[in-house]
Amino acid sequence: MVIGLGSICVGVVLLFIDFYSETQIKNYGSIIERLVYLINIKSLFNILKLIFLLYALLLLFDAPPLDYINKSLDVPLIGLYLNGILIAGFISIFITLYNSKSISRQFGNYYLNINFSKINTLFSNLQYLTYRLVSFSLVFFLFIFVFRSLKNLEISFKIRDLGIFDWIVVNTGSVDNYNKGVYFSLILTVFIFFIFNNAFLKRESTFFEYRIIRWSFLKYFFISVVLAIGLFFGFFSIFNGIYNLLNIGFSEWVNKENVLGVLPIRISSILILFYLMSYIYKEVLNKSLFSFLIIAILPVRNDIENNVQSVINLNNSETLFFCQISFYVVNLALAEMFIIYGHQSIYLSILNFSILFIIDDFKLIDDYTRRFGSILKFHFLRLTIFNLIMISTSITVLITYSFYWHLTIYFLLLIILGFYYFKNLHYYRLSYY
Repeated sequence: MVIGLGSICVGVVLLFIDFYSETQIKNYGSIIERLVYLINIKSLFNILKLIFLLYALLLLFDAPPLDYINKSLDVPLIGLYLNGILIAGFISIFITLYNSKSISRQFGNYYLNINFSKINTLFSNLQYLTYRLVSFSLVFFLFIFVFRSLKNLEISFKIRDLGIFDWIVVNTGSVDNYNKGVYFSLILTVFIFFIFNNAFLKRESTFFEYRIIRWSFLKYFFISVVLAIGLFFGFFSIFNGIYNLLNIGFSEWVNKENVLGVLPIRISSILILFYLMSYIYKEVLNKSLFSFLIIAILPVRNDIENNVQSVINLNNSETLFFCQISFYVVNLALAEMFIIYGHQSIYLSILNFSILFIIDDFKLIDDYTRRFGSILKFHFLRLTIFNLIMISTSITVLITYSFYWHLTIYFLLLIILGFYYFKNLHYYRLSYY
């Protein structure tokens, strides 16, 4: 086992992430309490946020320490892990020796009623070292999984000649390309996703209760996942459309995209994304985007009073709108995903037609329902029929191309949306006229 410069960089970075996450969560208490706090969603989010930030710095600056980290990922995993544990162990032992009394006060006499101070201190220190081992291991394996996944994704982008700003490259001799713009869209989406959830974490916990997980945060998290899906494919529709427009000209671009059925899908994705963001602006952000961004970006928190006022409500008529528009977002994402992959199928044509046909009707039906406080049974039946068509065609096309992971995620999102939809369905008062 040889500790190289890359292993040292990895060890230092992981220790920084580990300790930063602990200070953010205020992870103090017995070893059981610490382990519970360690695997909660807020702690995991902090770890992932720093890992993504590190990889973004690697892309932007390619600084030597980051380059060493990148190269060190090619070595066998067990060697890198043992080197990291060795580095973390030295630092943890140093902390234990330097801060033994404080550790003894935190861990001491939680499970054993021992009056001998030296034995009690020994048990406390062993508990602390055990916790540090578990904590570092969690950060290590999350880091390796995410960093390697991002690295492989970047390699696949380079193989397909995709770059961050490939969507503004003019090449008049090129053919249509429905991959350009994916890289930039993904970066923007990930950035906004972390910005949103960073604000949600702060809004849903006071400074001294940062470890507490409230149910409302999980609601915010789910909404941000749906928003991220919509944003990615909405951005892709715009940037990829710009690329093809610049390279083949307006007239030919409109004709080709109409024939392939891509242009209507692009327009629908932008409309659906606009409807979703309008809901989030009114119902989630309480029409205060500026203050939300301040909390998300700057190191400040809301006070308790604002936290109480900002709790989201998913038990009202607006939830029906959110569930329905989110359902369209998910199915539209599948349609655009297969455009990126270059797959064509009669089921995809049916899915595209269903989305295009129903989206305008849905907005008119929703406006009518809000105005008169009821929905016509024929309108409700039409929405239900097209929902079933989209579900059946999406499932069929995913099975046809053996996209079983995508199918699992689709089912999971469908179950959550269906739960809230049927839970609030009583807000629809059916009428014949």
